[in-house]
Amino acid sequence: MLAPRVVRLSIVALAALLVGACSTPAAAPPAKPAAAASPTVGSATAPSTPAAATSPPAAGAPVKWTMGRIGNATFHSPFYVSINKGFLREQGLDPELVVLPTPEQIAGLVSGSLSISVSSTDATALAVARGQPLRQVMGYQSRYPYNFIAQPKYTKPEDLRGTTIGVEAINLSTGRMTELWLQKYGLERGRDYEEAVSGNNLERYAALTNGSVSATMLADPVNFKSIDEGYTNLGTIEQALPPMDFQGWTVNLNSVRGDSQPLLGFIKGMIKTYQWIYDPANKDELLRFWQDEFKLEPKIAEQAYQADIPGKMWNENGRINRQAISDLLDDMRSNNAFQGQSVPSVDELVDETYLQQVWQQLGIQ
Repeated sequence: MLAPRVVRLSIVALAALLVGACSTPAAAPPAKPAAAASPTVGSATAPSTPAAATSPPAAGAPVKWTMGRIGNATFHSPFYVSINKGFLREQGLDPELVVLPTPEQIAGLVSGSLSISVSSTDATALAVARGQPLRQVMGYQSRYPYNFIAQPKYTKPEDLRGTTIGVEAINLSTGRMTELWLQKYGLERGRDYEEAVSGNNLERYAALTNGSVSATMLADPVNFKSIDEGYTNLGTIEQALPPMDFQGWTVNLNSVRGDSQPLLGFIKGMIKTYQWIYDPANKDELLRFWQDEFKLEPKIAEQAYQADIPGKMWNENGRINRQAISDLLDDMRSNNAFQGQSVPSVDELVDETYLQQVWQQLGIQ
């Protein structure tokens, strides 16, 4: 069975990424992260896995392929399935997962320490506006996976006035979504509430349960788990906000122009991953994986499945949702997110060339 190497970068490694982000992107191979710790559920370490695929890997030495992600949630399942079903090995890749906050993911792409990352689209847009050669080459998800979960004593959004709310980052990702969501209830950041950077999905869940924040956006499975534990579900984000692009597979174009074969192989392997996840025949195996990895009760795993699979949480066949990206850029423009810099167009933010090549090979329209 293949076991993905999943690591958190050390403070020293993070500093190196940030320094690299300020310089010309390097063409050197990704730096080797620290060795992974032993498997621990709820942390960024090697997870328990679905059964490995029996297909042999491609001939020749596999190409190191380092993938960045923000945290550990069921909507990150494509990372694990792609590795543990062998879909990336089949394409001649040696995959490794690295857990990083959003700003450090961008820095890792710019420095060349990451091969690819599921970066928040707004953070990618800001990097492109600053002249970085980053592009979204494949869709990940345009749907919002979040519920707004509060301490039990808060029963409606207006009750959050005067409190501190946990977010991943200020003005980006869950921070911006929090602002937009609470504006619908007449609450303004700075005037009516404060935001505290509380980390990824599991870390925000911890901040909620230890009482350091009044509320936060949580994705499955911990949104369903927290509701089951008695925390207040103030509503889904998807019901309240217009669809805007949330995350996409992003690369540094300088790292693929010389040799695009690893990227093409990655896209092909990830499309097979999406197809495997959406196949109803694989439901039981996926549920067992979630129950083992997240220590979920069967009913919580089933809730996560119903939230992710029927409504297609991940962009089918990696399709890029150009309209959702355009709507996101419009919101960023209205929020002065670019602070006087030129706002990139959708065409400046995405490059569908590689995705189209793979679609042609696979007969996808």
